[in-house]
Amino acid sequence: MIRNYLTIAVRNLLRHKGYSAINVLGLAIGMASCVLILLYVQDELAYDQHHEKKDRIYRIAESAVITDRPIEAAVTPPSWAPVLARDYPEIELYTRIKPPGSRWLIRYEENRFYERYFIFADSSVFDIFTIPLVQGNPATALVEPHTVVLSESMATKYFGDENPIGKVITGDDLYEFTVTGIMRDMPRTSHFHFDFLASFSTLAPNQLYYSDPDDIQNGGFNHDLYTYLLLREGATREEMESRFRPFLDKYLGEVLQSAGIVANPYLQPLTEIYLHSNIEAELRPNSDIRYVYIFTSLAVFILVIACVNFMNLSTARSARRAQEVGIRKVLGAQRIQLIRQFIGESVLLALLALVIALALVHLLLPQFNLLSGKDLVMNYGSAWLVPALAIITLFVGFAAGGYPAFLLSSFRPVAVLTGALKTGASHSVLRKVLITFQFSVSILMMVGTAVVLSQLEFMQNKRLGFESEHLAVVRMPDEAALRGYGAYKNAVLQYPEILKVSTSSSVPGAQTSLNLLTPEGLPPDQSPVFQTIWGDFDFAETMAFELAAGRLFDTAFATDSSACLINETAVRALGWEEPIDKTFRFAGSPETASSHRVIGVMRDFHQHSLRQPIEPLMILFNAPGPYMVIRMRGEDPRRGMEILQDQWRQTYPNHPAMEISFLDTNLEQLYSAEQRLGSVFIAGAALSMLIACLGLLGLSSYMAEQRTREIGIRKVLGATISNVIVLLSADFTKLVLLAFVIGAPVGYLAMGAWLEDFPYRVELGIGVFVLAGLVALIISWLTVGYQAFKAASANPADAVHGE
Repeated sequence: MIRNYLTIAVRNLLRHKGYSAINVLGLAIGMASCVLILLYVQDELAYDQHHEKKDRIYRIAESAVITDRPIEAAVTPPSWAPVLARDYPEIELYTRIKPPGSRWLIRYEENRFYERYFIFADSSVFDIFTIPLVQGNPATALVEPHTVVLSESMATKYFGDENPIGKVITGDDLYEFTVTGIMRDMPRTSHFHFDFLASFSTLAPNQLYYSDPDDIQNGGFNHDLYTYLLLREGATREEMESRFRPFLDKYLGEVLQSAGIVANPYLQPLTEIYLHSNIEAELRPNSDIRYVYIFTSLAVFILVIACVNFMNLSTARSARRAQEVGIRKVLGAQRIQLIRQFIGESVLLALLALVIALALVHLLLPQFNLLSGKDLVMNYGSAWLVPALAIITLFVGFAAGGYPAFLLSSFRPVAVLTGALKTGASHSVLRKVLITFQFSVSILMMVGTAVVLSQLEFMQNKRLGFESEHLAVVRMPDEAALRGYGAYKNAVLQYPEILKVSTSSSVPGAQTSLNLLTPEGLPPDQSPVFQTIWGDFDFAETMAFELAAGRLFDTAFATDSSACLINETAVRALGWEEPIDKTFRFAGSPETASSHRVIGVMRDFHQHSLRQPIEPLMILFNAPGPYMVIRMRGEDPRRGMEILQDQWRQTYPNHPAMEISFLDTNLEQLYSAEQRLGSVFIAGAALSMLIACLGLLGLSSYMAEQRTREIGIRKVLGATISNVIVLLSADFTKLVLLAFVIGAPVGYLAMGAWLEDFPYRVELGIGVFVLAGLVALIISWLTVGYQAFKAASANPADAVHGE
């Protein structure tokens, strides 16, 4: 029986090659898109799932309000964890992770490299996280100060085939570390990454990091490391979070109250950090669960559109198979047997489409990895992939073939064989609904594409308040580099290609310090929070910040070493009409502490991405800083780069080559998530429109075939080719217009909600929606017009004679 069904199914596929090809190709594209997106989603959901104790691991984050300014950050003070673990039994273990704050110069004999993934951690890090060691003892590897565990790739990089255990490496010319272990490379699906894991006890001489737990106020406000807790079996997140308020009241209550700070620490489950946490000072840029929802919805939409195509063509061709159904029923076939046959044909098509889809996936995966920024592979040995492919295939087979199977099997044999069967009205309505749905989704995707790309272009081209072109940025690697900064600056400024050189604690796009400042005339509990940048005398001029009032730093004024610049937002926040010569002190500093006098007001500039509003900002003098900023002439930037590299080698002969980036390129990378989203929308819109047009092509071909006699008669009566094209296109045009009426409002609401996340955004004008509708209409006209032209160009005598 099954063999008979397969034989009939194959014959039907071969008999109608054109329709079968359209169906299979549409399903294959839909399934390939679905598989690619599922690979992406599965990878996103896999982050931090490899830790055995993941369900009990939490990170402490803090939400605070400082004089009416909300702040939420992933960092905490170093003194909190020991006191919490001592006072509250819910905590089994804790570990603190402390990145150095910049790349470190690591040396071993002649090998010297800058490394960005160097961290300090408590020895309990191996008991909390699953970090397998291939050499060394995890129980003792980080107990002693000045010990370090390397990743396998770093061990090979620095030691080659030599055994690293017991060898000594130098970090940043400050510390010597003895290698006590080799760990496996961190999985890519981890919200943190490190290649060097050094003992936290190395920091013991610095009292901020290794103070007496009873002296919690020492470093209690120095938020610069990450605290992870392993809760005991049976302890809940809610129980532990309820301990934070008594903890703060007991140890820091008076201090927080006097400073006007309302602090609310909370716990973040380890497995939720990557997709659900995008707060200040993350270890690495995280993803967003909303994009997972968007991509999953896109996969479903594309797959549904492909299934809709199949249903459309199958129901449209139902009359052609009606006679077969009638004869089979007369010969004794039961309805369930017919349903099995037709669903079997559908599943066979889906299997054929799956083979093509997998070939497409392997072909497109490298490009998809570039688009998504991942390194995805088709691992058929994974626990989820093969079952997922089977489910997709069965879903497509049953979803696409279910309705046609029940429709065809419902035909009455008498009506079929006597020619009394009518398959038009109700099934025509269904086809129109399905076509409308397809184009509604396509229009929605095109609206999304246009809005995302418009917002991205707006953010990339908006005037930022400084000149970002021809501005090179170098992260000073260590103290030795900072000490040689003056000599390096003087050397490169001898060349006309180099216009300005300065240093600072931050540059646009990088993190800034947040400080409580007490302005002149305000009580301490009303001290506003300022973003604070320390720079040398040339920093503001090198950046080309625009001046609204006053002047910039000037070496001619000795008092400028304690002066400051503020932005216009700070002036408005303070309510000052005449800000020049007003003074500030850092909150909590004694009355005798030196104050900072305002000498200039800068026009507002964007220190961070356009996702964040401009906030009060101050620039103070300090030199040198960890960022070196170089403004070059625009005529020959390549020559400028050569000069910078040559002078670096001469000034720092013991350092590796300098790593230079351009500020405008760095700022573009702030919008990588939007760039990926725009690319996904482009791909989604193109795929949904392609699949919809494949279905429209097959359906219009079938409709033209069904109306062959009508077209022939109309041509005999004088109808022109253009008349016939308009006739056949009219119904489809109405459906696309209806799809626009449905898809455009949904797109307006969805993209309006997306734009709400941006304080600086484009306006949703009518042009975006009109453009999407016109594109859909033109593509549908071209698709239908091709079939209509073929039908209209046929000899009318052949058409009438054939009927």
